[in-house]
Amino acid sequence: WNLICDRAHIAASLQSCFFSGMAVGSLLGGLISDAFGRRLCMFLSCGILVISGVAASFADCLSLLGLLRFCIGFSLASFMLSSYIYMIELIGPQYRTMGGQISHVFYSPGYCLTALIGYFVRDWRYLNMTCCLLPAFFFLTWKVFPESARWLIANNRLDEALQVLSRYGSRSGSDPVDLVALKEGIKDIRRDQIEREQHAKRTSILDLLRTRKLRKRTLILAFNWFVVALVHFGFYLYVTSLAGNVYVNFVIMNSIYIPHLFFCWFLMHRYGRRFPYSSYMLSAGAASLLILAVFKAYPVGATVLAIIGKTLITTEFSNIYLFTSELYPTILRNTGIGAGSMSARLGGILAPYISQLPGVSLTLPVTIFGVSAVIAGILSLWLPETRYITLPQTIEEVETVK
Repeated sequence: WNLICDRAHIAASLQSCFFSGMAVGSLLGGLISDAFGRRLCMFLSCGILVISGVAASFADCLSLLGLLRFCIGFSLASFMLSSYIYMIELIGPQYRTMGGQISHVFYSPGYCLTALIGYFVRDWRYLNMTCCLLPAFFFLTWKVFPESARWLIANNRLDEALQVLSRYGSRSGSDPVDLVALKEGIKDIRRDQIEREQHAKRTSILDLLRTRKLRKRTLILAFNWFVVALVHFGFYLYVTSLAGNVYVNFVIMNSIYIPHLFFCWFLMHRYGRRFPYSSYMLSAGAASLLILAVFKAYPVGATVLAIIGKTLITTEFSNIYLFTSELYPTILRNTGIGAGSMSARLGGILAPYISQLPGVSLTLPVTIFGVSAVIAGILSLWLPETRYITLPQTIEEVETVK
């Protein structure tokens, strides 16, 4: 379709269709997962992903391709959300933070595999089909993953929850599960849930802006979510403008993310959330702005700075999930993360238009990304530290804590 020069905006629109689908999938995927179960949502989303992805490889017009890209983004976001929730619900409280961080590690091998496939499969239709057929292997695990026991209990399907926990609840080599005690425990959990639901105060997204402290936190976090996604996807989209082999650059960008993720995990555990988060954001912005100084004279140096900036901003994705969850009270925690995720999708939608501005060099997108990251890093210093604090349960607790 020759989507270059004066038609480059069409390519950006196709990318934005994908991110728009992710925005809708982030919202509806959570609703589907809550209504029909984590397991069904995962396999349904995977099926839509495979079908729409293969169909996109045969698209004969741009409008159809845009629609199918939207479906791919929708199903991918829905699958990512439901699988993350499923994993968290399987893990005990002691290992939940570790599990959330480790789950991000597996994105890196996936990105590297994509670059490897792209190196050998140069036709975009065959490349798209190959990558979208790989999730079909997930259906081989249909009998491996049971429904989440937490979801079953929350939806009053206690007998099914008992079957799942009795089958998977015992450790290898240990004594079998006491079914009588387990059944009573499940009933107690359900009674406690019903009691809490009866006394729970109904909340809405407007409560995120209702009080002074929550309003400040919400506005700062929404902007940070927006910038993290904008810069993260922006680095991906203009990787072709950097010096060196595009496939090698892409692999390096994603492979060094794994050790860095664990290093950042150590920093946030040792020194708190606010200072490491702000430092990473400011450093990502500085790396982007430094590209302006070396882009023409030292193109390899610009590539190195872009890889550093991409690594820093990608790490911020996992950091902002943790930081956001600790800044909101329990009754608004899911709503707050959902609002942040929607802000991130807006950044993803705008990233293609900024990265592929027609008639401009790399300098303008880099300037926008760098300045945005610096502003976000400075604003994050106005957020409170949350390390080792007792998480607030209500809005009133947030307002009364100094």
